[in-house]
Amino acid sequence: MSTFRVFLGTLSLLLLLGGCGPGKVLFKAKSLPPARRPEALLAAIPEQNFQRLRYSGTGTWEQGGDQQRFRFDLRLIRDSVIWVDLADPMLGIKAARAILRPDTALFYNRLRQEYLAGRPEKLAQKVKLPFQFQWLWPLLTAQALPLREGYHLKRDSGRYTLRDQPLAQAAKSPLTTTVLHFNAQAQLREQLLHQPQAQRSLRTTYLKYDERKALPSELTLIYQGDRPGRLTLHMRRIQPGEAFNLPFSIPDGYAPIE
Repeated sequence: MSTFRVFLGTLSLLLLLGGCGPGKVLFKAKSLPPARRPEALLAAIPEQNFQRLRYSGTGTWEQGGDQQRFRFDLRLIRDSVIWVDLADPMLGIKAARAILRPDTALFYNRLRQEYLAGRPEKLAQKVKLPFQFQWLWPLLTAQALPLREGYHLKRDSGRYTLRDQPLAQAAKSPLTTTVLHFNAQAQLREQLLHQPQAQRSLRTTYLKYDERKALPSELTLIYQGDRPGRLTLHMRRIQPGEAFNLPFSIPDGYAPIE
């Protein structure tokens, strides 16, 4: 995996610099699900043809024993733009805003009156969270991450596991291993990007779906590695395909983050 470096890092930076229950059973213990071909599992994921998506709701960021709650407005254009605005969960006071593109990261903190501008690598270096921009759309919309050819399917009690490297090979490979978990009804419930040699991973779990829109209404992203963290998003509004603006302007007088 070269690096995961954008969305989680931005939210981490917004929350760390801005300030502002019981787990769900996803795979119940059952007998083996019916035999399926890997292509049939992938084809069962509802196809999303829209290019724009807007989520708004509440979230929680947990890291190092600290927990921060926030409101969010998240706007995405497929494979090109991610815009996010965070606010205090109780009073709605605006705290921070960021816009990300494959080659640009811009962020400002209203509470501290400071900003960051540069390439995504600069943001990643600040928060020590690696990931790749092109993975964010499938992770946030519950679309399958790309798999290399020769993937492997395994049936377990109540679920299917589809991976693009066998376990023995993945432990020795410098490449990112992609793992998809489906429940017995062939619904995508979890995606994992794993780098065993680097001892880091990003796991996205889809806790709830909006069945009408076939999009997640509650998800978690868990990063394991340097400065591990857990992000939970509860989508109160899901607006696929709708037009929106991407307002962004760093206020005068804000100081750069060093």
